[in-house]
Amino acid sequence: MQNPRNARRTRVAIAAVFLSAVSILAGAPAFSAPPPAGYPTQQVMATANNPSVANIPIRRGFWDADAAEGFGLDKAWHYHNITTVTGQVKVMMSPNVTLQGNGNYRLTAYANKQECVVRNGVRECTIVEEIPVVGVYNPDVKDTYFGWPVNGVLGMQTMYCDQGGAVKCPSWVWLSLQNIGIASDSARSADPGFSVESGLTAEQQIDQLENLETPEMLALEEQVLTGEVVLGGSYEPQS
Repeated sequence: MQNPRNARRTRVAIAAVFLSAVSILAGAPAFSAPPPAGYPTQQVMATANNPSVANIPIRRGFWDADAAEGFGLDKAWHYHNITTVTGQVKVMMSPNVTLQGNGNYRLTAYANKQECVVRNGVRECTIVEEIPVVGVYNPDVKDTYFGWPVNGVLGMQTMYCDQGGAVKCPSWVWLSLQNIGIASDSARSADPGFSVESGLTAEQQIDQLENLETPEMLALEEQVLTGEVVLGGSYEPQS
């Protein structure tokens, strides 16, 4: 598995390539206004095969901050800071399901951050922060939503951290969500994690690169590399 220092060198090497794609993104939404005409809100970016509920489409959707309207991957990504397709799929695969009164389903997973020390040759890790992450599945068939095309089952309506009203998830949460279902020994290697996901749009790759290169995330990367921190994910609370 690729260690974080090598991953960072790879990110730096490819950053210029992805940043050169900015000029291509002139037609991309600004996320403070409606998306441009023809924006493919109906596009299925991924599918979560949840055996308890259904095959849940994760549509591109959109996010318009001025109107406070949106749905889908774009809303979770740009409004709630869940900047991962892999993590969004894993949350929507959760067996922790609650049917709501409006007919939607609430699917819950948990992102956690663990601090680790070695005492008498034994590694001990303690969860210092755990955040529920909620995905909302809307099974209704719709032509449009907030006036934008759906043309099928709406699917993932939104996803957010259930953290007392704060809108944006902490930056580390998207990495923890990728580790759902991965044993803690593997999660300690920081892979998956500190590298850009495959299959993303140029804009999404740029977002992830910028996130990974912040001082906060570079410091976290070193802590994971040295074994001081583990980023974990699960479908039930661990603390």
